[in-house]
Amino acid sequence: MYTKLIFIALLVTASVFAWVSFGSSNAEFSHTTAESISISIRPWQQADDLLISVTDACLNPPGKRLSGIHLANTGTRAITIDSLRFSWTPNDSSEHIRLVQFMIAEGVQWTGSEPSGTTLQLRDGLVIDPGESDSGFMLFDSDMSRKEMIITAFMSDRSLKTVSFILPEGSPGCGGEQ
Repeated sequence: MYTKLIFIALLVTASVFAWVSFGSSNAEFSHTTAESISISIRPWQQADDLLISVTDACLNPPGKRLSGIHLANTGTRAITIDSLRFSWTPNDSSEHIRLVQFMIAEGVQWTGSEPSGTTLQLRDGLVIDPGESDSGFMLFDSDMSRKEMIITAFMSDRSLKTVSFILPEGSPGCGGEQ
């Protein structure tokens, strides 16, 4: 009986220590019974620090130039986006993305002609330093108004971040005709 009380006291102490030590990190703590503790720690991933904001997303008339997509590194280490996937619905096989450009890299990261759902390898990867943010634009060969867009960023550490939103109609104040 005395041994069991010591074990329970140690278990409670370990539970409190685990909760205090790992509560604000990427750890998950669960206490299922008085006799067992489960602690799992997920290592940091670059996608944890990538913020993809689409609140300013807009299409120019006739809906072929998408701008207002913002990327930000909210962490303390540089992150690298190796590739991006743009998927949209509804889609037909004749609609293609033509260009991806973000200002951080001072140039076009990708150019070509690919349909919805194709993963685009970025030129040299897109490195975003801590605290840095950027906006970019994409060109399409068809009107993308009112389509659902899913953007997935594939990071150099193999983690990923996905954002989904409905594209607005083309707006005259949205940027140059391309």
